[in-house]
Amino acid sequence: MANVRYGDGGRGHLLDVYVPRSGAANAPVLVYLHGGGFRTGSKLLGARPLLYRFAARGWVCVSANYRLRGGLDYADRLADARQVIRWVHEDGPGYGADPSTLFLAGGSAGAHLAATAALTASGGLEGEAAGPPAAGVICFYGYYGRADADPDSTPLAHLNPGAPPFLVVHGTLDTLVLVEDARHFASELARVSARPVAYAELPGTQHNFDFFPSPRLHAVTDAVEDFTTWVRAAHAGERQSPPPVPSGQDGEGITR
Repeated sequence: MANVRYGDGGRGHLLDVYVPRSGAANAPVLVYLHGGGFRTGSKLLGARPLLYRFAARGWVCVSANYRLRGGLDYADRLADARQVIRWVHEDGPGYGADPSTLFLAGGSAGAHLAATAALTASGGLEGEAAGPPAAGVICFYGYYGRADADPDSTPLAHLNPGAPPFLVVHGTLDTLVLVEDARHFASELARVSARPVAYAELPGTQHNFDFFPSPRLHAVTDAVEDFTTWVRAAHAGERQSPPPVPSGQDGEGITR
């Protein structure tokens, strides 16, 4: 279902919904936010093979635009990401979604927004309302530095023990966002978070590796499926008894 409106921001407030051909009921949700340096990009770019795979597996998937121009700052774009999450909670059940199992994903600037929205779910940036929590976060070739002059406009400013599980994937030959930056973000998050942080580097890989089908993206999508399966199983266990936390750095998380 294309061009579903989630706000009054024109083209910046449109999203696409992907569902199984047979329909969905109480399905987990994957929300993807595109890249583009906060200045360009579209919901039509990035992760289409991933969205198709997950929808075919019974998920409800959402790929969303957010506002890019018009004198906006990072807080406005983060508010858009939170509004997408609220749309899933309010309107997603009409498409067969179960908002209690919502994973946030994104590429480049979209990974920045997904990470920050998830890390600030219990307390937004100054003047911004917090959004509903995410079950897990998937970051592809993410940028994690400041988005503007505000020192809080980076996910590194919001690391906390209550962060959801993260999967961070980055290419070793990325010339737009250096792999060392992604490695630093994953390491710092794993040091603080009580939940697992899975990290993978893709040898010989550039930016935007999720744009087109490839053996590499097929392997990454397999890893995302494994990650979401683990998180969902852990959530199910928490409703009965607390699952053991995987051992790792400082006993508080795992970094791979």
